Amino acid sequence: MSESAPSLPGMTLGGYRICGRLGRGAMADVYDAEDSTGHKVALKVFRAGEGMSFTMIERFRREAEATKKLRRHPYILTVYATGHEGEFHYIAMERVEDSRSLESLSRKGAPVENFLKIGIKIAGALQYAHEHQIIHRDVKPSNILLDDFEEPMLADFGVAELMDWPSLTLSGTLTGTPMYMSPEQARGEEVTPASDVYSLAVVLYEALTGRMPYELSGTPTTPQILDAVKTQTPFPARKADKRISRDLNFVLMRALRKIPGERYASAREFAHDLECVLEKKPVAGRWVSPWTATGYWVRRNRLRLSGVLALALFALAVTGAMRERLRESSYRELIQVALRTSEQMKRALESTSNRTEPEMRSAQRAMRAGRWLEARDLLQTAARVNQELVTQDRGSYSALFEAQIELARTETMLHNSLRARELYQAVWSREEAGPALRQIAAFEGILLLLLEDRREDARRVKAELASLPSGPYLALMDMALGTLSAREGEAARQGLQSRLRAHAEIAEIIRLRSRADKADLHRRLDELVRHAESPHSWPIPFATYLKGRL
Repeated sequence: MSESAPSLPGMTLGGYRICGRLGRGAMADVYDAEDSTGHKVALKVFRAGEGMSFTMIERFRREAEATKKLRRHPYILTVYATGHEGEFHYIAMERVEDSRSLESLSRKGAPVENFLKIGIKIAGALQYAHEHQIIHRDVKPSNILLDDFEEPMLADFGVAELMDWPSLTLSGTLTGTPMYMSPEQARGEEVTPASDVYSLAVVLYEALTGRMPYELSGTPTTPQILDAVKTQTPFPARKADKRISRDLNFVLMRALRKIPGERYASAREFAHDLECVLEKKPVAGRWVSPWTATGYWVRRNRLRLSGVLALALFALAVTGAMRERLRESSYRELIQVALRTSEQMKRALESTSNRTEPEMRSAQRAMRAGRWLEARDLLQTAARVNQELVTQDRGSYSALFEAQIELARTETMLHNSLRARELYQAVWSREEAGPALRQIAAFEGILLLLLEDRREDARRVKAELASLPSGPYLALMDMALGTLSAREGEAARQGLQSRLRAHAEIAEIIRLRSRADKADLHRRLDELVRHAESPHSWPIPFATYLKGRL
């Protein structure tokens, strides 16, 4: 509200009597208010009128909508009510007595553990927002409030992006606070949950080290800050403050990577690694020394190693017992015994072809039970091990790509569609995957692109596979893209095996979603789930996910 806006004390809005002003913002003022019982609230008031654009009014309305969706999370500032009376729009929020921002704790030089606990809780709050299709876009110290017990609360969703609403931000427009922006925000590009992860990492970096992760001199201008955000490699946190462990340095540097796909796939994963640092456990994905890696290998392969050692000891025992006889044996017999022992030990050491079968079976059981987080952890392990084996020419490409497809499906069910698309692309773009797996990955990736109205990108994916031999999944792609006539579509559907009919129905529903009656599409999805032969096998879980996206 402008400086000339009238003072509102004594006025009543939505049953809340305004007692005095608490603060002034660019778009709205915050007032001390109370309800009819005397309960204190903070009332954020926006006055629509001359000079106020549609976008400003709509942003305030969306802030109200976002905060209502998130009111139940313990680390998001509670919202009691929203509404408007005449030209005044308002949000009634929790009034935190003697609250202070994270900046005040940073100035005190609190222990590292305190900031880790705060980071874990705020990452959990962001994950909750992302699961409700809301990206905060302005995570910064002043938007993290601390109560008397130093419990944090995430506040101010004034520039939040509601992923299931049309965007209000024009391409190339900057939204947020420059110093805490992600590189993609600084470029005016589309934001994702990874953008919030980056901003939270900047907040934690500054709180822990007392400086920003960029090299800036004097009082930098906004263009200089944006250029640093977009181009500068963050200064290692451990070099800025030796209190920071190598693991915590790794976690912060990973969250601060310039490319969104190289950061943590979700705020939940970021919180998990922060918890590992707090509990002094190994973090996911960190490079370890050869000695440490050897220790991990021994623990993972202790049963196989025990067998090899037992075999070696047995060979030594036999050698000792037969020493006298071997002295009298021919040289040829000695060589044969050594060769047999060597071959047995070699087979024991190289029996790694089925190393990930237990993880894959456990992951499939977890997926059938709907335990997607557990399934993702298992599949990440399987994919990582298969990648190591392929790199050493001791593994199967098909096992690697099958694990990546299943991992992409779990990421989809966890609403991490960006990470899911990256995994699908890692399969469809590799000739080693073979025609069948490439087509499956491309089809499922195309469905995600179409759900985001990225039809041209979906067409380009289909074009990449034009040289592959024809197969059922190519026909399914054409059905989803709507490139078949009604007769061709029906012929393609009839030519599919029964196990692929569910895929065809999902492709058809996605094709029709922008022009068909939503209730009818929901009914079709319900019937698909109800009549499925295997209700827990893919793509039936995706049908449930799709229902929430329509």
